[in-house]
Amino acid sequence: MKGLEFAAVQRYALFSPNHVGNDAAILSDTARQLTKAGHVVRMYTEQEFLLRELRESCVFTMMRSGAAVRKLEQMEQKGRLAINAASGIRNCNRERMTFLLLGNQIPYPESIACDTDGSFAGQVPEHFTPCWVKRADFHAIHREDVSYVRHLAELQDILIEYALRGIGRVVISRHLPGDLIKFYGVAGSGFFIGSIRLISSIVNSGWKR
Repeated sequence: MKGLEFAAVQRYALFSPNHVGNDAAILSDTARQLTKAGHVVRMYTEQEFLLRELRESCVFTMMRSGAAVRKLEQMEQKGRLAINAASGIRNCNRERMTFLLLGNQIPYPESIACDTDGSFAGQVPEHFTPCWVKRADFHAIHREDVSYVRHLAELQDILIEYALRGIGRVVISRHLPGDLIKFYGVAGSGFFIGSIRLISSIVNSGWKR
């Protein structure tokens, strides 16, 4: 199997609140496994990605910023292979992801989206409280980007606070009582080997335009 050249682009620390080390470890381990398999991997920061013209034919990244996603999309249009693709990153936007899940009958709390400028009055049904308010663009950057709300009067104050912080839209989801279990899982080296084979098959099948 002919070796490929990869650009591995780190996530800007702003988008890894309390998980800078974890996110860096995921990217580094992926790069290490690709290198062991005979591929060339060059590491870049998100800032370097925005300022430089990369020559690698494949890019894998955890980037989130709008500017980075737009540049990644331009690279894809020129024939580069991107993992994750720009469209996939955009679909992880909180608002878009929420309604993609709901629209495809994937179990998810009942949710609505609204602006924070006060025009939400009357849009939030009484049965929505208690609920969670979350910024609609990115996932949480600061602890205050996810807020538990007990009643509608409190909701108005929370939305004003979001507006003052420059957050124009939010997703409001009904609270579901119960235990919260959150985890990341990788199924051993076979996961990486399978991913490498998949990438190679895409390249060899004529993906490159």
